Amino acid sequence: MRLTAQGSLTLHSFDDRCEDALGPCTIDLTWATWVDVYALVAIVCLVTAAYERGQAVIVLPPRDRDVATYLARMELPKALARFGAHVDGEFPTIRTRRTLTGSLIEVQHFDSEVQASKLAHLMKQRLETTADTKTTLALWIAVLEAAVNAIEHSQFNHRPVMAGQYYTRSNELVVAIGDTGIGLRESLRTRYDPPSDRDAIDLALQIGVTRFDDDPGRGKGLFYVVERARDLGGSVIVRTGDAVRRITPRSLHDDNAVQQQGTVIGVSVPCRKGGAP
Repeated sequence: MRLTAQGSLTLHSFDDRCEDALGPCTIDLTWATWVDVYALVAIVCLVTAAYERGQAVIVLPPRDRDVATYLARMELPKALARFGAHVDGEFPTIRTRRTLTGSLIEVQHFDSEVQASKLAHLMKQRLETTADTKTTLALWIAVLEAAVNAIEHSQFNHRPVMAGQYYTRSNELVVAIGDTGIGLRESLRTRYDPPSDRDAIDLALQIGVTRFDDDPGRGKGLFYVVERARDLGGSVIVRTGDAVRRITPRSLHDDNAVQQQGTVIGVSVPCRKGGAP
């Protein structure tokens, strides 16, 4: 696997920058001009999966000092070190951190609903002046369920990872959840046996399909993430195995992707000015 950043690396471009390659898993961020939280979560998942396979990982930090500093602020170097990645260069050392409560959640692993609720709460803070209470609450609950599902899908090989950020320049909120578990297709095999990863995404976006028990209140997370994000003019990306689905308010587009372990979900929604500080 090789990831080569050319310019901006975001939920809209990440999978286009990945390719099959022999040798170590290489994360080349040399020419990255921006990396959003979806790409950060996806990178950590790539590195985690390589670690689980016993594959070496090489990371080339950005030459752009501002981008490298941002990645260090988002705790990427810490995640890389945890999984034995070799960094060919250096990330800056962050000595003083500004408190950005309500705007940013650094890349971090989680293994409980309490920890995952931080991501859902960030969405609630940012969207409560953008949408009606009912829509905001529905998206809050949906994102929380998607995070809990990630814990179950991962089967505790390694904890799933999350990150979120409100971007002032574009006035949008982006959150991401990823795991290196069995993936949607395998998790749905017993009940539905989807023939492909794309079919597994189809199933996972239906109400009630992804629940792991007989609780009628479960299994609605991904469906409502998509519906409520679209209501707000936002977009959702779901990638699992070798399939990627990009969903916007007016379109749905499927792409083939380089085979990757687990599932990554990204949500991007616009925010009205005047939201939480």
